[in-house]
Amino acid sequence: YWLLNRSKIYLLKGDLINAKIDIDKALKISNKDEIFYAERGNYFSLIGEFEKAKKDFKQAEKINPNNRRLSQYITEDMIRQGKWDEAIINAELACKTYKNDTVSYEQLGRMYFFKNDLQKSLNAYTHSAAIMDFNESDKTIYPDEVQVNLSDIYLRISELFKMLNQSDLGCEAIKNANSIVVYETRPDRQKMIREIKEKLKNCPN
Repeated sequence: YWLLNRSKIYLLKGDLINAKIDIDKALKISNKDEIFYAERGNYFSLIGEFEKAKKDFKQAEKINPNNRRLSQYITEDMIRQGKWDEAIINAELACKTYKNDTVSYEQLGRMYFFKNDLQKSLNAYTHSAAIMDFNESDKTIYPDEVQVNLSDIYLRISELFKMLNQSDLGCEAIKNANSIVVYETRPDRQKMIREIKEKLKNCPN
């Protein structure tokens, strides 16, 4: 699996050539593990090669149709193509199938927000936050190869409460984000800390 892990690092750095080389090497070593096809399918989806992505996802499903990450990648692939209704159905099925699937709930929150269904978006984000709060190992999730932290979720929840004219609950969510973000190590956390501090100025102590 080290080749797959290194390919993800290349992807995060924007080095698509070396990412593809490592994924192909991994598949040559083991073509009987669904996650290798799922990862290459996600790679093809990221660069807009959707037919190639579909082919790899189908091959992964033949090996094992019940892989959580595969389901998450397929949802992201549908989102990239603007297939919102299909993506929502896939994510909702994943939430029912897999225990504590923070990624699928986050995806639902994102999609419902895009569709302006604020209450459903809020419910999904809140569910994701509750799982991440309760389970130490789930405090960081990786949909779409982009790290999403619990503080990000709480910020989106605060936005939703504001749009729903529930500013007191929005402030509570911002305070939750503030209490968490100081423990996160991403380089862009300082920018988020400043954003949170600014929002806190509009909240009662």
